[in-house]
Amino acid sequence: MIKHLNNLDISYVHQLDESLFSRELKDFKYLEEALQKYLKFKSEVYDWNTKTILLKGEKISKVYSKFRKFISITSSYNLEYMVDLEDFDFKVLAAHDFSRKDINLLINIYKNYK
Repeated sequence: MIKHLNNLDISYVHQLDESLFSRELKDFKYLEEALQKYLKFKSEVYDWNTKTILLKGEKISKVYSKFRKFISITSSYNLEYMVDLEDFDFKVLAAHDFSRKDINLLINIYKNYK
């Protein structure tokens, strides 16, 4: 379904409308479930996880899942969500034996996330 939406130049939920579900997405699995979630989103009824992501972004552990050492370090600084990295000085990672290349990679992941 996501690929189909991308082909229609739809990348964000606010670009959807109810008629699209019956017109363009009618043959997709879980259509009714997707429509119900869309209607809840539209009426601003969010589950706890969605509210948290909207306010704080994804968890650092999800975005940086392949970088366990980085996750451990950010956790020691009590950083849990991507918003917490706004003021984080990635240069401190050099003291934790991260190479300049690794630090730049982590910075780029953060910039691409924003």
